Amino acid sequence: MARTTHNAVQRAVSDIRKFHALGRKSLEDCPGRLPMGQGQKLGNAAGLNRDMIEKSRRFALEFSKRDLNMLCREIEHGDFPVGVQVVVYLLRLPERQRWSFLAKTIKGRWSCRRLAAEIQRKTRRRPMSGRTPVIENQEDAVQKLLKICEQWDRLHRVITGNKNGDGAAGLQLSPGIRNQLDGCDSAVDRLYKRLLKAQ
Repeated sequence: MARTTHNAVQRAVSDIRKFHALGRKSLEDCPGRLPMGQGQKLGNAAGLNRDMIEKSRRFALEFSKRDLNMLCREIEHGDFPVGVQVVVYLLRLPERQRWSFLAKTIKGRWSCRRLAAEIQRKTRRRPMSGRTPVIENQEDAVQKLLKICEQWDRLHRVITGNKNGDGAAGLQLSPGIRNQLDGCDSAVDRLYKRLLKAQ
């Protein structure tokens, strides 16, 4: 049993390191927003969807190599196979809270579902539609604005193009409307980059 657990922990650590390396390589190749074609290509090669590619980029951006090594050591010392999905959940938290939630996850042997519930309880994260966001502090505001920017990016891609990068199927957009959408997209892109630097 101990050997099985050890192997599971090593696989989890290896997966997390690969996820970080994928994000780092993607950021080196494309420091700005990830073009649709590049995201699709990376996703196909890694067996991940575009959303997970974006999360790997954020992971590499927000966790230095030193942070990554510390994260992996915590998992190994705790002898609990914390996987990539746990890292994705931890990214929802302000930096100062991530390590305490990681420690609680390892000590309590929390499932991903339990961790997600605890994060929701702590941050009071709720679906954006139909609700007024609760802003507790600047870090909370930055996280919520980042999420809105990411939602806009997904919506913009659906409206203006399909997976192959062609025009949106079935949508007849006038040049004026398309120009307005592109203008909004440029503004959101600038905001997104400034928010990432503000974290």
